[in-house]
Amino acid sequence: MLNLRKPREAEQRYILVAGGAGSVQAAGQTTAPSPAQEGNGGAQQSTAEAERAIVESIEKYLHAVAEQESVRQAHDAAGRPPGVEARGQDPRGVQAIHSHVIQILINEGKPTTGVSMAHVVTVLERYCKQVDGRWYLPGEEVRWASGYVPGDADVSASAWAKEFVVPTNEASAIAWVRAVIRARGPQLEGALIDQFRLAAPTLKLAKEFRQVLEENFIFDKRRGRWRLPTPAEADAKLRIKVRLLEHRAKEVLDPQNPRPSVEALGQLLEDCFNDGLYHLAYELWKLINPSDLPPERRKVLERKARVSRLRMESGAPDG
Repeated sequence: MLNLRKPREAEQRYILVAGGAGSVQAAGQTTAPSPAQEGNGGAQQSTAEAERAIVESIEKYLHAVAEQESVRQAHDAAGRPPGVEARGQDPRGVQAIHSHVIQILINEGKPTTGVSMAHVVTVLERYCKQVDGRWYLPGEEVRWASGYVPGDADVSASAWAKEFVVPTNEASAIAWVRAVIRARGPQLEGALIDQFRLAAPTLKLAKEFRQVLEENFIFDKRRGRWRLPTPAEADAKLRIKVRLLEHRAKEVLDPQNPRPSVEALGQLLEDCFNDGLYHLAYELWKLINPSDLPPERRKVLERKARVSRLRMESGAPDG
């Protein structure tokens, strides 16, 4: 079992252990569920609660997978693709993710009723990215089959050209684009397409080239070029719980959807505010009639709406 650091008290860490399905456990816990957990905790969750639980579990699990892949790349000389065990099971496949989501929910004493594989796939498609049949968090740096990720030292030599002359799949295509940008700086989309056609004239990606760029790189509107994400931008994309919150807020703001209770609106406003989604927090405040709130609650939400408006006016980015 790979335990890379001691868990912080305020953070519940999840560690991958050998054994395939059901092999993610909270640090310090066993994977055997209690009788109460086996009964799925009683009442069924609402659709929104179930989706949130799945999103949080997927985020924990894929973070653990990425951490273990990094360790394996540094220490494993077997040469197999990162994350693919010798027994052939891919931790980034749907079946493994579904199994581990169920196990995480059991470990946390949360209901698993209705957490089907189809439900997990729906969440993955909405909040994550799929590359060559494998699932990643949006901000993850995709590693190609050899596990090689070009570093700063590579761009000063010709290593990137030797390694990425012929991209053979989407993962290696992403690595090729990353290496070109590292070597030559931000690139025009047309120039990247022309270079890619020369490098891999027979390769047909399952996605449009633009989608590959959007999922893995940042478009600089001022310069009109694609560049590498900064560490802060990549970290922000890793937080799929925030993407879920943003999705929920936009659904509530859609005038065609039913309006939730004032209590639910207030809680959603606070959640958006706490996660830095200030423009959504302010828009949600516009849906609330202050006279419907108890005095103390009104003061709290008014203050957060005011701060959200000031952050928006200052041009501060969300997230």
